[in-house]
Amino acid sequence: MTLLVFMLPRQVPAQCCALHVPSLERTCQMTGKPPHLKSARKNVSLDEVDPGLSRGWSYFVKEHGFKSFLNDTGTLPQEKSTCASHSTVNLADTRNTCGLAATGVGTVDCAHHNLKRLYVNMDYLLFSTLQHTRDIVILNISYDIACQWSKHIWTRMSSYPSTVHFDHTDKKVAFLVPKFYLPAHIAACQIGFLFNPVKGVGQTDGEAPQQGWANINPVATSTREMGLGSRRDTLDDHFGDFNWKKVTNFAMSQAAVRLSLAQKEASNLECGINVSLHSDISPSILISSGIDYEDQQCCLWRDHSALGVHATDPQLANFQEHSNTLQCKIAQWCTIQLLYLPSMTCVRTSNIESSIDSTQEEKPADIKLWLLSQIRQETLLPCNDSLSQYEWDLRHAQAFDALNDLHRHLRLRTHLHKFKDAQIRGAIIKNIEINDIGPEK
Repeated sequence: MTLLVFMLPRQVPAQCCALHVPSLERTCQMTGKPPHLKSARKNVSLDEVDPGLSRGWSYFVKEHGFKSFLNDTGTLPQEKSTCASHSTVNLADTRNTCGLAATGVGTVDCAHHNLKRLYVNMDYLLFSTLQHTRDIVILNISYDIACQWSKHIWTRMSSYPSTVHFDHTDKKVAFLVPKFYLPAHIAACQIGFLFNPVKGVGQTDGEAPQQGWANINPVATSTREMGLGSRRDTLDDHFGDFNWKKVTNFAMSQAAVRLSLAQKEASNLECGINVSLHSDISPSILISSGIDYEDQQCCLWRDHSALGVHATDPQLANFQEHSNTLQCKIAQWCTIQLLYLPSMTCVRTSNIESSIDSTQEEKPADIKLWLLSQIRQETLLPCNDSLSQYEWDLRHAQAFDALNDLHRHLRLRTHLHKFKDAQIRGAIIKNIEINDIGPEK
């Protein structure tokens, strides 16, 4: 079962942490799930004995507020289904709860980014999530049994404590049913609660939140035996880990940024806008090539340092060939750079004059490329804002690529150390492994 809340367009309550990633859309779609029945908990402890480390600070709501809500509203009768015979509705009060302190876990998710916020009752879950929605104009709420659950929802809210009330009079609210569950409903519901005609939801099927339970299922058997606080802390940790993995995958790589810039230029060309000053080198290619040549300069310096005093002729020849190739590429790039940045002519001229006065020839690895960031930092020359933004986007992605590489090398190094400790003995093997993992360190 799934409860989704799509909120457009300006602000998201209980903000999805993906909104702090600059490259992502600013619109989120909040999603909720009713109790996950595999995450039941036995009545084995008390809150006073096992209070937990956080009380409403992470994914669970405050225990006291929720229990007060249940005490005030727990006697309300459950409406029977007037659609197909949904066991979720008709059997809600007949489930065997003997020996259980909690029959499940419900969550609110961001349907767009699949990130989590945790609650344990569907009405309380929804109304608590929407407490700070003054700027929200459109609410598209999806739930497996929305055809039944949406009936009298505002009447039920008025009977709840004022702490969970929110003003919906100035909002456009629509109730929907996820596409997987829709065929189980009667024909009237299949038409009235269909996603496709609703503006703003795209091709959303409403089933994304179900993926989150696959991540938490293996933990259910352990948390079933835990006390209240330990269970909350354990689920907080696992949902936090799930969110962390999602957020770390949001970062765009350099390849993705290059694709995005190329697509933007293609869109401009379709509209008759062509800002390229060279037939083969567009503005985005100019900046990305400059960053590539900068990386090649660093590699050239590293190769030179690795040659040593007694380098062989093949090694020296290989190094010199790479150096010559890079020098030719940089010379061509600098010529094209002057088309986009004519003000660089005086800077290049002063560099040539200083190199003539110098007794040492400038090496390819020492040639200053004068990318936009260097121009802004070291000169007073005007810079093209569009090119500066291109470089910023590529630098930002470059940083994430570097972090990913570092993360991968550290994991490899850790794996090799653990493998050695468990499987390998002997000084010779040990020395070989140390040499293998040295560069990663």
